[in-house]
Amino acid sequence: MSAVVAENLRGDVRDAQASLTDSANTRATRSVFATIDAMEAEERGLLAGRLHTVQRNAWVAVVACSFGVAACIAILAFVFWLVRREVRLRAASESSLKDSNGHLRRSLGELRRYNDTARSIAILGELLQTCRNAGEALAITARHYEELFPGVSGAIALFNNQRDMLDIVQKIGAESGLADSFLPDECWGLRRGRVHGTQNGEPRCTHIGGGEVPTICLPLSAQSEALGVLTLRTVAANGYAEIDRQAIQTIAEQLSLSLANLRLQETLRSQSFRDPLTGLFNRRYMDDALAREISRAQRHGGPVSIAMVDIDHFKRFNDTHGHEGGDALLVAFAQLLGDHARSEDIVCRYGGEEFAIILPGAPLETAKERLDLVRSETRRLRVLLRGQSLGPVSVSAGVAMFPAHGATGMAVLHVADAALYQAKSEGRDRVIAAPTPDALLALAARAG
Repeated sequence: MSAVVAENLRGDVRDAQASLTDSANTRATRSVFATIDAMEAEERGLLAGRLHTVQRNAWVAVVACSFGVAACIAILAFVFWLVRREVRLRAASESSLKDSNGHLRRSLGELRRYNDTARSIAILGELLQTCRNAGEALAITARHYEELFPGVSGAIALFNNQRDMLDIVQKIGAESGLADSFLPDECWGLRRGRVHGTQNGEPRCTHIGGGEVPTICLPLSAQSEALGVLTLRTVAANGYAEIDRQAIQTIAEQLSLSLANLRLQETLRSQSFRDPLTGLFNRRYMDDALAREISRAQRHGGPVSIAMVDIDHFKRFNDTHGHEGGDALLVAFAQLLGDHARSEDIVCRYGGEEFAIILPGAPLETAKERLDLVRSETRRLRVLLRGQSLGPVSVSAGVAMFPAHGATGMAVLHVADAALYQAKSEGRDRVIAAPTPDALLALAARAG
């Protein structure tokens, strides 16, 4: 082909055509074209194989990428789930911690309140043990209720055995609407013998009055003896919490024991200075009271009169009617002395049928007038024994006064005793007032 082209370029067209038509050249050309066609066919085969390999690799790559993307998505979803779960767990943990913290705070507050309540109750118990009378115990208990439960109101009522009723003896807070006196059957707490409250739909006690304020009644009892009832109201709409009810009941129990102990102490103290037959003060108490009243009179400069009283012919009365009749007479006469005595007078059984009366602040004339009244009332006294009257009775009395008749109580008592024997020696049934030194001087002057 190069030769043909060269010949054609030199102008040798015939030679070029001859070369083109030469059979050898034609065969060579055909051989070349055949070789080229074979090469092209082989190249196309190789290209098809490579294309198939590329397509297969591409499909594998696509599948691998798909799996990879899916795996990545799965991994991301798992990680997201883990993060969300961790967030939820953390949120739940924070919420639980907040709840636990709130519960701990509430528990700590309740514990502090319980400790404060326990400390207050312990102090109350100590104070109640040192109380001298029921009035002190009631006042201290009321104050502790007011301090522990702000806004509380109520009252403490004790049995009045003479009337078989309960009387309010101590108010708590701004008490209002409670009956001053009521019968035991008007209180459900006393009926049931346990704490009775109105916040659980239980019936309302009639002594409480109207209104819907939550109220509880706690019977006060000790050693199986009912002493009274404690009634409390609260301003809280839901009434008292359990810890408050326990504290209220504990304080009520302490008060009950304190009142029972005070009553026992009063009984023992009364037995130590009271005459068991007449109930009057005995001679031991009279000695202490006389010294106390003389000391008081010395400080304030007032008089103290002392009277010695003796039942006339008591031995004969006792022999006639027996010891039972004599005891009945002593009891009746002691009652008469108590009825005609002032609140500040001290009436004592001196011994046997003799009685002593200490009249603080009473001058001699006043004391004599009061003893004359007792003497006249004694003549009208009728002692009954098994429904039978034991006859008339008379008394004799001697009266003396401090400081006119002595510088000590015993000295004045001896003068009054001497005046008593003078009354007896002059015929009994009379009252003799010992003459004062000024009266004796005036009498001596008149005699001179």
